[in-house]
Amino acid sequence: MTICAPTPAIDNVQSVETVLLLHGLGRTSLSMAGMRGHVARQGYRVICWGYRSMKEPIETHGSRLQATLAEMDNDPQVSKIHFVTHSLGGIVVRHALSEGSPKKMGRVVMLAPPNRGSRAARRLLPIFGKVMRPLSQLTDNPDSMVNQLPVLSGVDVGIIAARFDDKARVEETHLVGETDHLVVPGFHTFIMNRQDVQDQVSAFLRDGKFR
Repeated sequence: MTICAPTPAIDNVQSVETVLLLHGLGRTSLSMAGMRGHVARQGYRVICWGYRSMKEPIETHGSRLQATLAEMDNDPQVSKIHFVTHSLGGIVVRHALSEGSPKKMGRVVMLAPPNRGSRAARRLLPIFGKVMRPLSQLTDNPDSMVNQLPVLSGVDVGIIAARFDDKARVEETHLVGETDHLVVPGFHTFIMNRQDVQDQVSAFLRDGKFR
């Protein structure tokens, strides 16, 4: 866990709202650099929560994230915990929250998440399955891991999908109980770098809905 943007310098404030950024499959926290800067400018502490996305199963990442959340619940400098995720990062958060939400639970914004499984993951599995361990867990097969995750309850979840996404199609991003859902023109890989997406992330973190 790395604090990748400084804590806002606000007088007489003992704790601040904190946003965890989770990157997608095959990426690193550097892929969220643009989002990191934008969120930090809104006054949040930003934590880049990195993980070995290709080498370990989703359950491993989710359990490690759950341990991080337990630590943050006991950190007096953290007043609320939000999440902004890209692709696989959203599924890691879902697994972590399935083990229990933190007491300081805030809001979740998922960018292009394969919440209902991915047809592309199923097609790529025979080719890349050995080097991308979570790929089999992300397919659109009814019995895949992602399709067996429980419904999130009591959590505000906003989802932004890319209209021309061939990795997580718009219909694959929906989640039962989602608070809001938005489709933007664009593609999967760099959706987090769009200014309109960054602005919508800020709106949801602040108001619990997209503009």
